[in-house]
Amino acid sequence: MPFHLPAFINPHASFRARLVIVVGLVSLVTILLLSWLVATIASAQVKKDKGALMAEVAHQMMETLDRGIFERQREITIMAAMDAIRDPRVPLAQKQKQLEQLKASYHNYAWIGIADAQGKILAGTGDLQEGKSVARHAWFVNGAKGPAVGDVHDALQLAKLLPKPIYDYLPLRVLDISAPILDADGRLLGVICGQLSWDWSFQVRNEILDPLGHDFKADILVLSQENRLLMGTPKLHQLVRNISLPSTEATASSHQGFIVETWPDGQDYLTGYASSRGYANYKGLGWKVLVRQEAEQAFDTATGLGLATFLVGIFVGGFSLPVLWIVAGHLTHPMRSIAAVADRIRSGHEEEHIPVYPGSDEIAILSQSLAQLVDNLEAQKHQLLENNQELQLAAQVFASSTEGILIADADLRILSVNKAFSTITGYSLEEVIGQTPRVLASGKHSAAFYQAMWNAILKTGRWQGEIYNRRRDGSVYPEWLIITSVKDEAGRVSHYIGIFTDISERKTTEERILYLAKHDVLTNLPNRVFFLEEVEHAIAEAEARGHKAAVLFVDLDRFKNINDSLGHHLGDLLLKEVARRFDAVVGKEGFLARWGGDEFVVLVRVLADVEQIMALGYRISHALGEPFDIAGHHLSITSSIGIAVCPDDGTDLITLARNADTAMFHAKAHGRDNIVFFT
Repeated sequence: MPFHLPAFINPHASFRARLVIVVGLVSLVTILLLSWLVATIASAQVKKDKGALMAEVAHQMMETLDRGIFERQREITIMAAMDAIRDPRVPLAQKQKQLEQLKASYHNYAWIGIADAQGKILAGTGDLQEGKSVARHAWFVNGAKGPAVGDVHDALQLAKLLPKPIYDYLPLRVLDISAPILDADGRLLGVICGQLSWDWSFQVRNEILDPLGHDFKADILVLSQENRLLMGTPKLHQLVRNISLPSTEATASSHQGFIVETWPDGQDYLTGYASSRGYANYKGLGWKVLVRQEAEQAFDTATGLGLATFLVGIFVGGFSLPVLWIVAGHLTHPMRSIAAVADRIRSGHEEEHIPVYPGSDEIAILSQSLAQLVDNLEAQKHQLLENNQELQLAAQVFASSTEGILIADADLRILSVNKAFSTITGYSLEEVIGQTPRVLASGKHSAAFYQAMWNAILKTGRWQGEIYNRRRDGSVYPEWLIITSVKDEAGRVSHYIGIFTDISERKTTEERILYLAKHDVLTNLPNRVFFLEEVEHAIAEAEARGHKAAVLFVDLDRFKNINDSLGHHLGDLLLKEVARRFDAVVGKEGFLARWGGDEFVVLVRVLADVEQIMALGYRISHALGEPFDIAGHHLSITSSIGIAVCPDDGTDLITLARNADTAMFHAKAHGRDNIVFFT
């Protein structure tokens, strides 16, 4: 016998079955295509984000190395300018003590020494290499010409005398940082050199990787300008001398980026790269940092996401078929109902009513053609019922809305208000009936403001904006108000509707955000952005009125030692106390701000004479020189102050700030606890 499908699922006998088959196939294909598209886009975004992360890690590593070398170069340069180093009358023992103190303050120095003008080492930390000639060494030759930084190299002699590096796989390697020692007339007295252990770079790498957690399994490599491997990994150690890859070539045209490339081991890696740009006046050595991770491991999230999305698409597509069967049943129900009722009417059941369906499709036309059994009274009754439900709904919306609603007539006499209006303003319906909205006026807006508002309402029939009104208790609050005019059939205004929301909390939040954007979180002092804006205004005012202004750059001496030895928490407490003393001294005489780190700045908008700014500098120096009792620690610091005067030392923001900063560095170079004018 031939097999026959049941009638309700047979597409030849059931319109519902035909509808499900056609729509189901179209829907399934559409869902699968959309799932594939979503999976492709999401996977691409995940890969892009992972690459950007690798590039950012490389950038952070490169920037930290450049900044670290800049700080060491600045230390060596300042040391070379100190009288205790360049004065021939100071005993060598005292000079060596200065070198030992510098090495003790930063443990990554492998050795620090001084050579005379002929290249003979006079003093060195640990009494190492004294008497040795370094006249042909690059650090001496280049350091005699000016501050110099040499690339990483083996320290064969020091490696025999000093402990093996903790992190470096190879024997001791160092980075030479040197500067000339000149007398008052600029003649060369000698060269000072600090040899920075390359183990320092491995510490930097660990500091970069630790916050990323154990799941971030990536290798960080450092290459010289010639692609010589300076830092490797357990998978690619320092015995590999040179690396040439598309990523290393890309650094020539792009400072930072990422690429998927094949490495010499035949594996594909996602490689983030960054090249050195130097830091401040340190120009850099052309180093490159590569951060790599096996591509399969780097993109496993994207692969899993794509597969999961596709499986979800298949599931949704499969699940939609029974749903579609139910929906198709609902869609074909009107036609089946009409057919059933028509059949019962044909059989003599005249009390039956043909169901009527709105629209202009075939089912609607059929139902409307057969609806002659429905009389006009029933239609009118049905219409009245619908209108009543709409009015009830409108009344419920009016009563339960969280927005205040006011309805006034054409003469602006209040007719009705909702509960939210009373909650926000404090006025009950009985108190405002018959009054005008002027009862809410705050007095903060001008007549021109209200005139512009009503001009807009009369012209467009609508106005919205922020306005201040007054509550019943007299308090003023901000609100977002929408006023709409309602017109009758003749086009005349019959009513006005005002809908408003109390935005007090939003305004408070906006003011807080604005405050945080211009103030330092730790000290609550104005920050650098706020200070620079004030300096621009002060310069313009000084130029317009013909008076002088001044900028003081204040740097806390020895704060870094306290911060490093006692911890950042205690350092933060000290900065707060310093800010408090600063504010007590400066008061209204100047504009005080935190520049960053342990640096503060003061703007004196109107400078009467040099004695005024000098007196302020002495008061600041004296206040900060007093001991601090912080968390049970008795701490002492001093300050180095640089002063630049407008217009003498600059008539624009950048020049004035730079010259004040330069004066401050001169104050530090002359032994700290000094006040130095730029001119």
